[in-house]
Amino acid sequence: MEFFSRKSYTVCKTLLAECCNPNGDEERGRRGTQQGMEMKRRIALVTAGWKRMITTAWSTGLIAYIRDHELDVSVEWFHSWEGASQNPDFRHGEDNIFTLPEFAGYDGIVVDLVNMESAARESVLQRIRESGVPAVALCQDIEGMFYISVKGFGAIQRFVLHLYEEHGCRSFHFAGGPKGNYENEQRVSAFLDTLRELGVPEEAATVSYGDFGKNTGTEAVRFLTKNGGKLPDAIICANDNIAVAAVIEAEKLGYRVPADVKVTGFDNFDKAQLFQPQITTAEVCREDIGYRCADILNQIWNGEKPERVSYIEPKVILGESCGCPNDGKIDYRKVLKQQIVSSMEDADLTAALSSAEAKLHDSQSFQELVRSSMDLFDQMDLDGYAVILDRRVQKLEEKNELNTDGYELSCLETAGCRMDGMRREHIPNVKIRDEVLNAPAGTLHLMFPFHIDQYAAGIFILKNPRFLIDRQDLYEIIELILREASNRYANLRLRSALDHLEKIYNRDQLTGVYARTAYQKVIAPSFQRWRRKEGVAVMFLDADRFKEVNDRFGHSYGDYVLKEIAKIVVESLPAEAVVCRFGGDEFLALYPCGTQEAALAFRTKIEQGLLEKSIQTSIGIAVYAGTEDECNENITLEELVKMADANMYRIKEDHHSQK
Repeated sequence: MEFFSRKSYTVCKTLLAECCNPNGDEERGRRGTQQGMEMKRRIALVTAGWKRMITTAWSTGLIAYIRDHELDVSVEWFHSWEGASQNPDFRHGEDNIFTLPEFAGYDGIVVDLVNMESAARESVLQRIRESGVPAVALCQDIEGMFYISVKGFGAIQRFVLHLYEEHGCRSFHFAGGPKGNYENEQRVSAFLDTLRELGVPEEAATVSYGDFGKNTGTEAVRFLTKNGGKLPDAIICANDNIAVAAVIEAEKLGYRVPADVKVTGFDNFDKAQLFQPQITTAEVCREDIGYRCADILNQIWNGEKPERVSYIEPKVILGESCGCPNDGKIDYRKVLKQQIVSSMEDADLTAALSSAEAKLHDSQSFQELVRSSMDLFDQMDLDGYAVILDRRVQKLEEKNELNTDGYELSCLETAGCRMDGMRREHIPNVKIRDEVLNAPAGTLHLMFPFHIDQYAAGIFILKNPRFLIDRQDLYEIIELILREASNRYANLRLRSALDHLEKIYNRDQLTGVYARTAYQKVIAPSFQRWRRKEGVAVMFLDADRFKEVNDRFGHSYGDYVLKEIAKIVVESLPAEAVVCRFGGDEFLALYPCGTQEAALAFRTKIEQGLLEKSIQTSIGIAVYAGTEDECNENITLEELVKMADANMYRIKEDHHSQK
């Protein structure tokens, strides 16, 4: 079962995929487009979040363009929270979501994997390249793809020039994000190149790296001031998180901003505008980037050839942290209202999560866990959802573990969903597939992994998740579900391991039949079950003159005899029979049987089979004929075994007397 691939593409669509790439032939692309114009189109959005965040701007921009231009296009968004953990198993489990889409089945692909580990990222990018589908890369210039980025170079250059020319700064430090991050490295280059052109000495233009979080700003200030060092005239930061933290740390050390040190940020987050001092920053409308992505793809579909590289120009906003006046553009009462509303929503979410955590924790099965997850999704502003699970997650067996590399599509089942406003459980997968493939124009389906550490356990699908625009708490909800799922799976694996060990413990290692240790666990329960129904027979078997066989032919031959006895007894009795090596050369068998005649027939069959192997045994039987056997109504298993044992010894004595 393939959830999100589409095989029924025409030859012209394949030609379009082959030729409409940055290096493709424009005329062939135009011909392919004209032939495939009536086809409904699909865009794959492939993203890896920074830590616990999810960037909604790309999808918002894509959908806005699709609706503005009335295109028959839907978006399927595959997202990983790989960066939320440093655990390699967790990261691997998250990235399995990218094995799901068959990229050749799409009409366009938008890629933002800059926060993904390089080796895993390259694997996904290679599959996208091999698909031949036109792809647009964000935040990182990737060979063979169109590229859209924020023109951070110009904004950083303007910051440096402004600080140098307007505020007389002569020493600078750049507090950067991750080393190797494409956009961060662009900003570092702009910083260093501009200072070089101004003639600022290298020792007065330093750089430190971190991530895009607040700790980077804190550590930059500590680095600059360690061993009695002083802060430079200006600290230029890769984003507002870093800038705010740098200001806080500088003020802790007795520096005044901007009197003693100027600070700039980037992105124009609310915290930059509301902070005191207000942070000098650069505003970027990231929705415009998503909008531009859709525009590039639409140009390709129309047979045009857009520029391979395009930029979104940020708007520089000068503020108090660099010594300029407050820009006065913030409506503080409006912001306060938003904070109050957000605080109330956070309180509601905390209460909902607390209640959900209790329900999830109390769930006794994965299906109950799915129902509790659906309760959470029902509280969100979206148009539908589906929880898809690998059926093996609840039926763990030896050598039947979940996949660690990609999904076993044939094992995926829809465990629960809401479609057309109705909740359903265990619906056919084809309904979810059709829901996604035939989605109306402008529909967005967000897909992210249901995983248990490195194991691909399933998929979450959210249809038009509008709540993401105002809330960044989805990861907390998913983390709660995955944590409880991990606990359930760990318990299953432990139970499976214990069952396996118990099977080993209860089995005779030589013959493979049950050992005497299985008496209470297997033999006694079987006796109680059969005695209430069709009746039960006990067979006690002992090999004749086994010690002589061992002494004359050796223990290897003796082992062969025991294995042949076990094999023939198992093959001769009903499939549900319980066969046990009771000790040494003694075997006990228990099987459903209601008459003495049937029990004798089984004994005869076993004796004949053993004689063909030149093995002679003594076999005693005892039968309880079920509810009709009023004389033995209260007979116990121990009593029946003693009767069979006594019968066996009488037969053995007869065999000895005949020799």
